[in-house]
Amino acid sequence: MEARALTTDHSSSDHASKTDGDEGARLGTRGMARAVDPDAHLDRLSSLLRAAKSSAASHSVELYSRASLRTRVCVDRLDEPPIVHVGVEDGIAARVARAREREYGFAACAGTDRRALLWVMEQALRSSSRSSSTGWAEGRGQVLLDREPAPALPTPTELSSWLEKALRAAAHAGVHVGSAWVEAALTTESIAADGGLLASRVRTRVWALGVADGRPRLLGGRTVASLDTMDWAHAKRQPPSESRNRFPSATQPVVFLPEAAASLVTALVRVLRAGVDEFRPEIGPGWRVADDPFDPRALLGGPFDDAGFPAARKILWDGRQAVEEIEGPGHFRRASYRDPPAPMATTLVLEAGAGETVDRCVLVEELRVHSLDLRTWVLEMSGRDRSDGAPFQEAMLQVRPLDLLRHCAAAMGEPRWFHRGVVTPAILFERLRDGN
Repeated sequence: MEARALTTDHSSSDHASKTDGDEGARLGTRGMARAVDPDAHLDRLSSLLRAAKSSAASHSVELYSRASLRTRVCVDRLDEPPIVHVGVEDGIAARVARAREREYGFAACAGTDRRALLWVMEQALRSSSRSSSTGWAEGRGQVLLDREPAPALPTPTELSSWLEKALRAAAHAGVHVGSAWVEAALTTESIAADGGLLASRVRTRVWALGVADGRPRLLGGRTVASLDTMDWAHAKRQPPSESRNRFPSATQPVVFLPEAAASLVTALVRVLRAGVDEFRPEIGPGWRVADDPFDPRALLGGPFDDAGFPAARKILWDGRQAVEEIEGPGHFRRASYRDPPAPMATTLVLEAGAGETVDRCVLVEELRVHSLDLRTWVLEMSGRDRSDGAPFQEAMLQVRPLDLLRHCAAAMGEPRWFHRGVVTPAILFERLRDGN
């Protein structure tokens, strides 16, 4: 597929142009590349910090800035040429310490010029205090660095080639993909704060989204090559006449295959964190989970968190009980530059145990978790009954997440990494609930 047009824009400046092909992309992004140059980005933020101090009186100040150079290739139909968009998104956030540095005013906006700085400082100084113990690290006399070696954006041709392969694979499998896109981003993040903290992070990430047979499927990775061109093809669903919509049995062993297990791990950790002060659940021997900010495949994480504190791997549950929590220095992350740092997992790793074999069980291949409250879920599952091979599709079952934790018997097979920040093998449950 040849790109039909390439549009470049910038979210916080006044230049824009329209060109064609890879050469046009190079010409159009050459100027924008300066916005994500890590050394220039950090120098600019350091200069803004000095300006911020003049308006902050005796308050301590932290500035955080993020800039992303993005290339997105979009297509609505396989027989139409894709459209390519290139642009830069950048923004700045300020935190102003108050009341013995236990509360912070916070504000953020698009742009990284002095007008943006003046606005965020004014708003942070005027904003109602956010009760928080999240400070920032002290400087150690050198810049904290987390930069990928030789980061570079894929060309529009490389992205178009991946998209064409993915769409053709889906069509060959009989999967209808509606609109789809693939996007690569080169992102630079900088932190400059009172106390001498200076930190710089550079990442390249690639995402792809396709609506496969009516359901969106999102992929993510560090490179184009890490995205599976067969993923959308695997979304092929059983015809309704060949599958049932009742779950075979909630009281026999159930194995969640890795893709379904990843959704389950994310949802269970969310419940455990939200209810940490409300309940102390019984933990099954298969529930051994760690948070690993150093996973080389991860889209988040690194040697320091988003407040400059050194990161560390933590064992959260050990198959018997809760060990540590996702909190404190080393675990502060920002969903975007618009958000203050908050405790957040990076990569949840469910540790595989000894090899297990289960002859009679239900295999769950796809899962959607519908949370009614912390204690009640409805699981929407597709898979097959291993005892007779009969498939089921979109079967609904009400369960208690705390029951799932108690019945988590083992993690088995080869672990798989998922872009949502989970590494997990298949998970075996003795049952999904007690009784019928």
